[in-house]
Amino acid sequence: MKIYKSLSHSLLLVLGMFLVACATPGFETHMDVAPDANIASYKTFSWISETPFIQQSGGIVVSPLNKQRIQTAIENKLKNQGYEFVSLAQKPDFTISYTVGTRERLNVQSYPSYYHNSPWDWPYYYQHDEVYVHEYTEGTLAIDLFDYQSGKPVWHGVAQKKILQSDKNNPNAAIILAVNAILDQL
Repeated sequence: MKIYKSLSHSLLLVLGMFLVACATPGFETHMDVAPDANIASYKTFSWISETPFIQQSGGIVVSPLNKQRIQTAIENKLKNQGYEFVSLAQKPDFTISYTVGTRERLNVQSYPSYYHNSPWDWPYYYQHDEVYVHEYTEGTLAIDLFDYQSGKPVWHGVAQKKILQSDKNNPNAAIILAVNAILDQL
């Protein structure tokens, strides 16, 4: 009976790990920290200005609803991590800005046709390469932290992901996942 219980617990653990792996949002994340930054000492934060969204020249148009979703997600995540939101007048330890972008990408793969098994195999000299092209949109969210006293950037986090139809249908969920993926590195 002990072996059965141990085996069932192991199976549940493996199944749980598999489900967590399947639930991974698919973000590729990166972060960079200034060498002289003392982020561990920070307790309070605020937005860098009333409009913390940094628009790239010629950049994409971001809806006001998505800007608000991003700001709410960032505030909530930082509060959940133990930071306190204060006004700029209260002189926070750090301020935040963010940037959003998209890029059209191509994924091109080439395979020799003889890799495919079929009943009509041609001689080698008749074979050719098969090329598969997949076009998709890659979305990027970047969050920057600045030391309030010096005004210098101290932390930069980025998340990139292929934008799926489900992300377009439910942008709030995608935004929360992106913000969490970035700020989990803080």
